[in-house]
Amino acid sequence: MRRIGLALLAGVITAGCGDDGVETLPSVSVPAAERGPIALKEKLMFARVIDDDPLLEDLAEIARTDDLAKAAGIEVSSDGWAHEVVRDEFAYPYLRAKDRAALASYLGAAVARHAQLAPAEGHAFAYERVQEQPGQAPRWRMYLVDHATALRPKAVTSLETGEGTTGVAELRATLAEEDAQRFHELTEKAVGHKVAIAIGEVVVSAPIVREPISGGSVVLVPGVSTRDAARAEVERWAQQLRGG
Repeated sequence: MRRIGLALLAGVITAGCGDDGVETLPSVSVPAAERGPIALKEKLMFARVIDDDPLLEDLAEIARTDDLAKAAGIEVSSDGWAHEVVRDEFAYPYLRAKDRAALASYLGAAVARHAQLAPAEGHAFAYERVQEQPGQAPRWRMYLVDHATALRPKAVTSLETGEGTTGVAELRATLAEEDAQRFHELTEKAVGHKVAIAIGEVVVSAPIVREPISGGSVVLVPGVSTRDAARAEVERWAQQLRGG
């Protein structure tokens, strides 16, 4: 199962592997205590991915011929997609490596050596662990995200794990009314682009926004190669957010 980033659909987020079709979800192993206001023990963040900053092209150009990048195992890759609503195509380069620390260290060193690579105020680098093919060693990739306008809910009104109609494990949460409105505004401004979803300090997915999302319902599907691995990943996310 190849890892793909699905779209942000009306009312829900589907991200990672698998098909959409999450309107009728069975409730699976959800303790009663998980209904109602739930304080999040680990940071949850939704942030717009910046894909049009010139520093991304500059960074890729420098890394392609940089001996330090080669020594650190840094690779240059690219994202690309078309959006049928805004009728536009998007593409931007990014860096990836087998080791997150090596990637972060290289970016720090590159910014120190090249002033034009410093993110704008309110922008920052973020990292996601990606497994593109079954049996392939995962890699870490970078994003440039807008921290200044990011949504960081401190609580949700529901949090549960279960399986969608495709049988793949997923994490489901409902945002409180105020956060749901802010999430709508965030996705409205990001139509045609990606939104990075992070738990703790790690991006778990960055799906494309197809249209503004109302209602505050969030469904996260992990991008891993097997159903057992997906179930374990979903439970790990839930434990991070619930604490304990």
